Amino acid sequence: MGKLVVVYGGGFQPFHTGHLSSYLQAKKAFPNAAFYVAASNDTKQRPIPFDDKQFLAQQAGVSDPIVQTKNPINPVEILSQYNPQKDIYIIVRSERDPMSYTKKDGSPAY
Repeated sequence: MGKLVVVYGGGFQPFHTGHLSSYLQAKKAFPNAAFYVAASNDTKQRPIPFDDKQFLAQQAGVSDPIVQTKNPINPVEILSQYNPQKDIYIIVRSERDPMSYTKKDGSPAY
């Protein structure tokens, strides 16, 4: 088996205690993983820029790399460093996340 890669991606508008709770639960569940937090800098869709998201997450207690990605749900900027044939990618999302991970035909979106 290769490496275990965990990415907590989101909008973080702003990063708050609920986000920190999800982050800490994932860290506890996957203590030996390469762990990242991913956020975009798309201020057209969301008003808070990446630098502010990064600052607030760090102030809340995030100690892992916080990476600017175009799409936090499919963070190719992070995943390109790993081997998809050997490594395992786990995405951390909240139960409150309204995003669907299936295509219209019901097949997996990722």
